[in-house]
Amino acid sequence: MTPWRNLSLYFYCSAIQVIGALTSATSAAKPLSVYTPDWPPFYIQEADQGHSLGMAWDVLATCSRRIDKNPVFDNYPIRRMIKKMEDGELDLNIMSFKEDRLRIMAYGKEIIFENDYIIITGSHVTKPIRRLSDLNDLSVAQLVGLRPSDEFKRWFEDRLKNKSGKETFLLNSEEQILKMLANGRVDATVASRAEVKWRSKRLGLTSRIRETNLLIRKQPYFFVMAKQSPIYKARPSSLSTLDACVRDLKRTGSWAKMKSRYQL
Repeated sequence: MTPWRNLSLYFYCSAIQVIGALTSATSAAKPLSVYTPDWPPFYIQEADQGHSLGMAWDVLATCSRRIDKNPVFDNYPIRRMIKKMEDGELDLNIMSFKEDRLRIMAYGKEIIFENDYIIITGSHVTKPIRRLSDLNDLSVAQLVGLRPSDEFKRWFEDRLKNKSGKETFLLNSEEQILKMLANGRVDATVASRAEVKWRSKRLGLTSRIRETNLLIRKQPYFFVMAKQSPIYKARPSSLSTLDACVRDLKRTGSWAKMKSRYQL
């Protein structure tokens, strides 16, 4: 090899090392961008002085220190959140598993919490609710974008298409739905058991809302990182580190205390 080719190879290898060092430094300096929706008791946006911020928020804040990152929490509409994860602008999230997300997200393996979606009715509804067809003669309010199971999605879309049953409402606020249930303006909805328990207590509506035994879906939630995140690309093992943190929280009893704190 000629001296010139040796020199070219030297500069090429040096450039690769510099680029790698710059990429690593950039990811090391970047704060951890974390999605935190308004979803109590997992995320509590209305937290005031001295108030905890939700179980998922606590786990994220605790475990992000394991990968030497300071989390920056932010809230977006869900479509914007998905786009930000696709572009690598949002690093970390806690989500349920959906196969179509694997293209842009890498999932952890440790369950952080499970969430039950059940049918909720106003206390004025006295008939037993054992299957979705029992809702056919009731008015139903539904949170926009919430489709907790394929079966429920088909049932609800058929209801809208055929205009069957009583009134059907699509609303953007879970609190508005709970108030309508309590006031007898609407008969039923599907919602997160934990969220309804939390919100109805804070609104003073617990005695006017009834949980049914009809479970629509039990969903486990996991850490997810955006595959285009500079942090994940620089260190894919970050997910395993976060999972190990959750296992340690469970082993030491901290996880159980978090669950108790948020009535889960």
